[in-house]
Amino acid sequence: MAISSVQHLPIYRFDTLNDLEQFKQTFGDTFTMDGSWDEVPSFNNATAKYDSAFFEDNSLMLIYVSANNSTHRFKVHSIGYDEKSFCVHIAETTNAEEVDTAMAGWFVTVAVSDELIMNCTEFDADLNNGIELLNKAGSKDQTAIHYPNHLELYEVTPSEDIQAKYDNEEFVYQKLHYKATDGTWSCEGYTYKYRLEITGRLSNAAGMLKSGGL
Repeated sequence: MAISSVQHLPIYRFDTLNDLEQFKQTFGDTFTMDGSWDEVPSFNNATAKYDSAFFEDNSLMLIYVSANNSTHRFKVHSIGYDEKSFCVHIAETTNAEEVDTAMAGWFVTVAVSDELIMNCTEFDADLNNGIELLNKAGSKDQTAIHYPNHLELYEVTPSEDIQAKYDNEEFVYQKLHYKATDGTWSCEGYTYKYRLEITGRLSNAAGMLKSGGL
């Protein structure tokens, strides 16, 4: 008998602004939605940008992660997707050797186009599952696998390759991101309409700079 160590997480899907507002009203007394914690903004501030215009073509996924300390931080590690299922892999990113003992709960948001999930009937989220799978496969890249269908994928430039990229006037990428099939750009769970490319020579620089970002 095989026992799975995957920790599945609660995931909520909001298709309209009313869905999101109803969630805030229902759980406002349970969660501290107007309070921030160190560098982490409050839930209300983090979700303020999701207005009615956003929900015209997109949905918002909300994943809840509980922790036995307030030191750890969590973010989207990768996303598994096919025609019927959608799964968000969440990873702990702090790797702190010492932690406090305060119980904490975190919400992780994922904006996704309606077109991408229009046929999905199964939604799931798990913790650290993607990292374990990639480690077993012996991959050095911790984010490039399990992304949704995309047109273009831009991986983080390894630190040892940055200088050579600059010397050859090639683009350097600091965040893994991809161009989705609907033409939008996605990075770390956020969806953007445009991607900015910067080229040129900095003051007193020995060479040209080329950088892509969102």
